[in-house]
Amino acid sequence: MFRLEVNESFASGRLPVDYAVNPKRGIEEDEKFSPLALDVRRPTRSIKLDTYPQDGSEFIHLSSLSELYTLQPIFLTARQRKMYRYRVVAQLFEKRVIHFKQNRATLIKKFPLQFDVPGEKDEKEWCKRMVKSLLKYLHHWFLAINMHDSIARWIFSFFMCLEDPVEKKCQNLIGVFKHAMRKRLRTCGKREGRQLSTIMAILDLNFRD
Repeated sequence: MFRLEVNESFASGRLPVDYAVNPKRGIEEDEKFSPLALDVRRPTRSIKLDTYPQDGSEFIHLSSLSELYTLQPIFLTARQRKMYRYRVVAQLFEKRVIHFKQNRATLIKKFPLQFDVPGEKDEKEWCKRMVKSLLKYLHHWFLAINMHDSIARWIFSFFMCLEDPVEKKCQNLIGVFKHAMRKRLRTCGKREGRQLSTIMAILDLNFRD
């Protein structure tokens, strides 16, 4: 009779509180319990390793992210290995961006603008239009020759200089670019696939829709 009660308890997903301590004493109804689940909400902002959590859900997401960084890829599932590589690439990209911004003033001084902006009084607005034009050219270039090493370097440098968040039109262009790269990823070779995965990781984790 006792064995039957234990099996029924296991089958229902409930275990006696101190069954492991003293399995001979039997099972009382008030000693059964059901497993509890935490209500973890989807994050409303980007969670990174240096993010200060504002609530319990963000703390759980931050803890999961920390574990993903510390675990070695050999112990992860295929999807976790992909996310591990994504986050490592994104982290390296962020370090490059920080380094670039720290040296930006020196670069501007070393390479000053030596021509007048044609027909524009606001240099910043002119630069925004040129950024969108360059992004269009990179997209067309990619469609023409795929993710060659040369275009991969151009794209990496372009997004390293691009300040986030970007305006909506530019974000839409990035979305079109990402769609084209995902489509190409299905048929490309291994070497090109690594280039595509690297660029897509940067865009997915640093320039989200």
